[in-house]
Amino acid sequence: MKAILVLMLIVLLGGLIALTTGCTELNMGTQVLFEGPLMVQSKSSDIFAIYYTRVKDCMGVSKPLPLPDVKIIDGNGVMCGDNVGFGCYHNDYRKGTIIIPIETNPTVIKHEFIHHILFLTTGNMDLNHNTEWFIKCGGLGEQVQRPRKDTLSQNLLPN
Repeated sequence: MKAILVLMLIVLLGGLIALTTGCTELNMGTQVLFEGPLMVQSKSSDIFAIYYTRVKDCMGVSKPLPLPDVKIIDGNGVMCGDNVGFGCYHNDYRKGTIIIPIETNPTVIKHEFIHHILFLTTGNMDLNHNTEWFIKCGGLGEQVQRPRKDTLSQNLLPN
C-alpha cells in the first residue's frame, strides 16, 4: 500500500517535471508502473477523487458513480488506439480505466475523467470531443499548454 502511495505521488511530481521542461514530443511508455483501482484512504487516491468530484460537479452529475481504475505507464505519452496521446480512456465491463503516463498533469486526468463520466451517464464516451464538457470542465485544450513557472503551484492544485 505504501509503495502504491509513493508511485501515485510520483505521477503528480512527474507532471511537474513535464510542465517545467516544456517538452513537446511525446515518448510512448512501455512499462506499466501501476495498474488497478485507486486505493481507499491513500493521499494520492484522495487527490484523484478531488479531481473526479470537481469534474462531476462541473458536469452537473449528482448521482454516485464509481471511480475508474488507473493504469500508469512510464514516459510522457500513452498508446491510445493508433495514436500516442497524453492519456487514454478504455471502458471495460462498464468499470472503465484511465491510462496516463507518469509525466502528466491534472488537466489530462480531468480529461480522462470526463470520458469516464460521459460513458457511465450516456453510454457514449465522446471520442470526438464534441461535448462542451471538455472545455468547460478543464479537460481539452489546456492539456497541451505549458503553464509559466510562476503559475505552477496553482496548476498543480485541484481547481
